[in-house]
Amino acid sequence: MKLLKMTSLILTMILLISSVSFAADNIKVMLDDEYIKFDVEPQIVDGRTMVPLRAIFEAMGAEIYWDEETKSVTAIREETIVIAKIGEKTLHINEDTVKMDVAPLIIEGRTLVPARFISEAFGCDVAWAGEERCVYIRTGFVEYDNNMDVGQD
Repeated sequence: MKLLKMTSLILTMILLISSVSFAADNIKVMLDDEYIKFDVEPQIVDGRTMVPLRAIFEAMGAEIYWDEETKSVTAIREETIVIAKIGEKTLHINEDTVKMDVAPLIIEGRTLVPARFISEAFGCDVAWAGEERCVYIRTGFVEYDNNMDVGQD
């Protein structure tokens, strides 16, 4: 009986420690000095940081429209229109087409998109701070420090 209690206690402690460790590893996204809150956590997919599109675009002041039939999302901010389609690596920005490394996907009912491509679609600067596991997005000029990798997100 004592062995069973001890084993249960050890397993419980391992689960608690791993969940705390997992929470510390969550990816953060900061837009102009404010953290964005997500209902689905950002994730790394094929080396790219994928973020819930609605949360990012709404934080930037864009209007969002979902088309269930085509599985595409349209975001409009000022004179910029961005269209992304689930499963396609093509991003439409007004009349231009941009090829993304990773296609948008749906996780837990949310459309996740590559942070860099989506942010740059509205003219933002993007930097990845690997040690902090944080994506920094600036709507204006951003000054990078040595800990930021401007080549990946």
